[in-house]
Amino acid sequence: MTDNILFWCVEISVIKHLTKSFFEEQKGLYENFNNEHTFKLYNPDNYHAKNYMRISSVGFGRFLTVRGSLRKWYLGDDSIGDTLNDFTYEYEDAIKLLLSLLGIKYSKAKYLNIARLEIGINVVVSEKCSEILHRFIGYRSVHYEPAPRRGYKKFESKGFNLTMYNKVLEISKDFQKKRIKTEIQKRFLKENEGKDILRIEFTAKGSHTKIKNRLGIGTVAESVTYFGLFYIFFWDSLQDIQFTDMYCNEPILDAEGRTQKEILDFVKLYGIFMLGEERVKEMIDVSKNPRNTRRVIKMLQNNTKARYGSYSKESLMKDVRRQLILSMQKSGWLHLAKEGLPLSPKVAI
Repeated sequence: MTDNILFWCVEISVIKHLTKSFFEEQKGLYENFNNEHTFKLYNPDNYHAKNYMRISSVGFGRFLTVRGSLRKWYLGDDSIGDTLNDFTYEYEDAIKLLLSLLGIKYSKAKYLNIARLEIGINVVVSEKCSEILHRFIGYRSVHYEPAPRRGYKKFESKGFNLTMYNKVLEISKDFQKKRIKTEIQKRFLKENEGKDILRIEFTAKGSHTKIKNRLGIGTVAESVTYFGLFYIFFWDSLQDIQFTDMYCNEPILDAEGRTQKEILDFVKLYGIFMLGEERVKEMIDVSKNPRNTRRVIKMLQNNTKARYGSYSKESLMKDVRRQLILSMQKSGWLHLAKEGLPLSPKVAI
């Protein structure tokens, strides 16, 4: 449910021990990043060179910032193998471990102010991820600008982002075509073969006050105590996605392994669909051989191995609802689903 996080602290009584000697005495755990005030913090229980939290102690004990993927840092290599782990019940343990390595008592987490937080879920969907992304055209209003990136749909504003992408492809893109794979990578590909898992994530960012107003949570302590608010925030935010109905009933071809002729036939069929029934009829009526043209088009429609899409926003909400309830069950917040999320969501789950 949670992943990337950024929090800061200026309470001297909490961070005064984070001096230069504090970091020097723990070499191996802390590694200089790009200046003497910034460090990589590794997880001693689940080390991976790429998975670290970035720690900045400006003035050594005067201003602290912590940022990074808490999920990857805590799970290590396991974060590759478990696609559907949406990081719920582990969140509190991860926070406690992180603070203990920083030498900060958990009771002081109320002084750690959140400035950025990613809240997302991996959803097993009943349609190809590429088709869902095709239908996703915007978020809430024109103030949310599209951020071009192949295979992703992202809309962002100054204080809020929404991103959707194929989670399986995102994880496997660096090793899928390699001849030599690790056992974890092989197992991942085998377990997720043919699965369509859509990652949907909302990122709240900005000042501590803005985060508090948007999430109802402003500190690290509150994020643990009121973890259930993340579900409400996610579900409420999802209501404002913009799906187009233009692509309902459009022809869809699963292109993997298809021949050149099958691809070209589908392109013709899709062109007919985009022109529309009325315009195609007008063109046929004034053509040289209308009867033969209708026969060829009919054969094309019957022989092309295409199916017709019907995935809508309602379909997506149904898939997300199922995954949210599973996540709530796993994290211990299932009572929210049973009670229709009573903490004032816009639309009950």
